[in-house]
Amino acid sequence: MKARKNVAPASENYDKKEFFIYDSMLLRYYGKGGHVVIPACVSEIADKAFRGCTSLTSVAIPKGTTYIGDMAFKGCTGLTSIAIPKRVESMGEFAFYGCTGLRSVKIPRGVKAISNNPFAACERLESIAVCKINFKYKSDGNCIIDRKTKELVAGCKSSVIPKYAASIARYAFCGAGFKEMTLPESIKSIGEFAFYLCSELTAITIPSSVTYIGEGAFNGCEKLTSIVIPQSVMEIGFKEEINDPYYKGIEPEEHRIIFGDCPSLKSVKLPERFRGQDLGISPCAEVVYY
Repeated sequence: MKARKNVAPASENYDKKEFFIYDSMLLRYYGKGGHVVIPACVSEIADKAFRGCTSLTSVAIPKGTTYIGDMAFKGCTGLTSIAIPKRVESMGEFAFYGCTGLRSVKIPRGVKAISNNPFAACERLESIAVCKINFKYKSDGNCIIDRKTKELVAGCKSSVIPKYAASIARYAFCGAGFKEMTLPESIKSIGEFAFYLCSELTAITIPSSVTYIGEGAFNGCEKLTSIVIPQSVMEIGFKEEINDPYYKGIEPEEHRIIFGDCPSLKSVKLPERFRGQDLGISPCAEVVYY
């Protein structure tokens, strides 16, 4: 992060007890919520700036804003709509995590970087659109898709995965409110925590094209009753060649739990190669190896 010189320009008229702004970055909001108009001098919204502000119902973000930080609006359960300005280039991870009042979002043309699903745990979210002239991402079937890699970055309760999608990103469907999901034959990998906290999910069909299922992929799927892992899956929970600091120095066995907190899971069918591995399956579930 670049050095911050001083507080916002004196010419900007705003309540300093409500907004803590430093060098054009809104570091923290201390107001009472409702409809909030962020001062025009703000160009960046810091990590966790509005976190936990449940009384926030709507917010006007300045047109010159270019960055929305990690968990910036996490837990703003009263927020029912959001207009993301055209100049925003980067959206931090879990920027709107748990904003359960959100029903629709639109990603503007300027966004070039989206970290771990900004709309994770927005269980009522049912419409996702991306500006048609955004050259990095596009929307299809209420999903955000990376144009180049064809990775599904984020989805929602009404998502229909495009038949050309190549992979599902980390946390892509975290907390989404759908009940069933069928993955197309184009999917080759399911990222870490991809379906984490999908508490309404009862059934999911995984195609024989999938070779990798990441750590925590189905953790917290409280209503999931049965699942078949196809023979094509060669790795579960950990990729030994993965280039990620998160896994540095960690034994693969520590990250193979993919069915944690799935109390309704009664039937699991797994390839023989996974016999003896702790995948977090409840001892009450019937496991069949084939």
